[in-house]
Amino acid sequence: MIDDSLQPNLDVEAQPPAPVEVPPEESPSGLRAQLFDRATRVKEQAQSSFASLASKTDELREQAAAKVEEVRDAGLAKVMETLDDFNSALPVLREAGYSLKGITLSMGIPPSLIAEFSPSQEVSSATVERLLTEHADKKLTVVLIKALHNAWLMQTKITIGGLTPTGISVDVGLIPSVSVSFT
Repeated sequence: MIDDSLQPNLDVEAQPPAPVEVPPEESPSGLRAQLFDRATRVKEQAQSSFASLASKTDELREQAAAKVEEVRDAGLAKVMETLDDFNSALPVLREAGYSLKGITLSMGIPPSLIAEFSPSQEVSSATVERLLTEHADKKLTVVLIKALHNAWLMQTKITIGGLTPTGISVDVGLIPSVSVSFT
């Protein structure tokens, strides 16, 4: 015999869900109006934020342009100062045995001056040492003499295939460098 108390009751009547009452302020048309108002406020805030951001961007762009102009002007002044120092160093460089073949001025940021020299066959270490001592107070002159002489020494000791040394370039920029040419 089966105990009826253990059997599930399958005679439950299905009842429809209770209706949901929507308050009048949340009726479909009221809810739609609220959403529209909120979307309008969000749109206005976004437009205001965008206008503010655009204004700040324009302000920053103007500040950056002014800084670039300032750096460019300072760079141009520095190039002119370096060019004056370079011109005063040329007679000493000629005496050391290096003649100027050409010059390239770069007006970028940072600006630079690239000078091409041709060493003579009579470059002497004794002359170079004497000129370094005599012109020790002229920073650019000393740097150029040392750079050219060291490059010339390296150039005379290097052989690259059948190429011969043709010149030395000195970049007098933010970071000075020397190049040795072979053809």
